[in-house]
Amino acid sequence: MGEDLQSLSRRIKRLEEENFKLRVVLLFVLLGVFALGFLGFVRWNREIVAERFVLVDSLGNARATLSSAPEGPVLAFLGPDGNMRMAMVLTEDMAGIALCDTHGVPRMGIALVEEIAGIAFGDPGGSLRMGMALAEGEPVIGFYDAQGNLIRQLP
Repeated sequence: MGEDLQSLSRRIKRLEEENFKLRVVLLFVLLGVFALGFLGFVRWNREIVAERFVLVDSLGNARATLSSAPEGPVLAFLGPDGNMRMAMVLTEDMAGIALCDTHGVPRMGIALVEEIAGIAFGDPGGSLRMGMALAEGEPVIGFYDAQGNLIRQLP
C-alpha cells in the first residue's frame, strides 16, 4: 500500500509539472497574440475592397472569380481545368447567367435584357442554335443554323 501512495504521489507531481508547463506555454501564446494585435499585425476589418477576388482550391487552382468590369460585376465559376463553367453578369440593362460545357464553351444562357426575358442554347462550337424569349408579353422561339442565321421562328 505504501508503494501505491508513492506511485500516486509521483504521478500527481508529474501532472502538476506538466500543468505548469502548459500554463506557461498558454501565457506566451496569449502574449504573442496580444503583441501582434497591439503592433497592428492582426486587423479585424469588416470590409475588404478590391477590383477582383480569386477563390482557389487546396492546390492553388482558381475555382471562382468575382470581378468588376466597366460594364458591371461578373461572378465566374471555373472547373478543375480552369475553364469557365458558369458565369453571372450584371450590367446597367442586363442580368444574365451563362452555363458552359467542360471546354468552357457557352452552351446555355438565361438573360433579362430590359423588358425581354430569354433563354438561348448553343452548339458545341458556341454558335446560337435556339432561342426562346418573352418580349412585350409575346412568346417567340427562334431556330438558327450553324452560322447563326435565323432559319425558323415561331409564331
